[in-house]
Amino acid sequence: MGSRHAQVLVSHRGDGAGLAHQGCKGSAGSASRSSAARSGAGFGWRAFALMLAGALASQAQAEPFAYIANYSDKTVSVIDVATRQVNATVAVGDRPFGVATHPDGSRVYVANQDSNTVSVINTANNTLITSIQVGKTPSGVAVNPAGTKVYVANQFGGTVSVIDTATNTELGTVTVGARPFELGISPSGNRVYVSNLIGNSISVIDGSTDQVLHTVAGLSNPMGIAVHPLADVVYVANSGTNQVVVFDASVSPMVEITRVDVGTYPAEMALTPSGQQLYVANIISNNVSILDLSDRRAPTLSA
Repeated sequence: MGSRHAQVLVSHRGDGAGLAHQGCKGSAGSASRSSAARSGAGFGWRAFALMLAGALASQAQAEPFAYIANYSDKTVSVIDVATRQVNATVAVGDRPFGVATHPDGSRVYVANQDSNTVSVINTANNTLITSIQVGKTPSGVAVNPAGTKVYVANQFGGTVSVIDTATNTELGTVTVGARPFELGISPSGNRVYVSNLIGNSISVIDGSTDQVLHTVAGLSNPMGIAVHPLADVVYVANSGTNQVVVFDASVSPMVEITRVDVGTYPAEMALTPSGQQLYVANIISNNVSILDLSDRRAPTLSA
């Protein structure tokens, strides 16, 4: 299928479905997606994921594919975004949830919650390469920009597994807060941010040593995390207060700058590649909030 550059999008919903989008990084028009996002009615997590995947990547010459975890079916569907047809179905573990792609587009990593494994898919032929044993109830998955490590939030294990992508083995685990759910990685890969859903905190891991540097408290059921392309701002979906919390990550430990009200129970988030907009999926209000990041430290809710 030729060489491809991957743009990663991970999204979940109540039944656990996850999605990773693979294609050539680019830009896309915003008029249609903004209209759909603001409508709210019947707008579930998966609909948000599919809409946002199209917004984040336009394909000049690469074949675009979306990898969708079928939570109840132990499979991942591979969808050709251009034709909207299922191109392949890959058997993975039990209760697949989080999905992430390797930066070079050659691999897709799927966290299987009930199998306590991560499945590795070869995107050249959509076959299973291997399954890697990790901690209990793996949920969020993220690959560092260098493509050398995969980080997996083990929700009921209270740990993050670190996987070596060269050998597909677990290098070790990092103990974090209660119920780690999602992860975000800085563009340099030197910081890994972990939301602790029940710990009401964010664990900040050194991406070189894989040790916890510090823990940021004062949150309420944090879920999704997004790191701005300039790396100095981190956004956290604070589901317990229906807000997005903005942190200054240029200092250590990072400090809170402001909070922005969004919909009810914000869960997952994704930034556009330019870092100009942040999309927030709200589970209970069943809609998507769009934040304007013209001032990345002081986001405003788009009209």
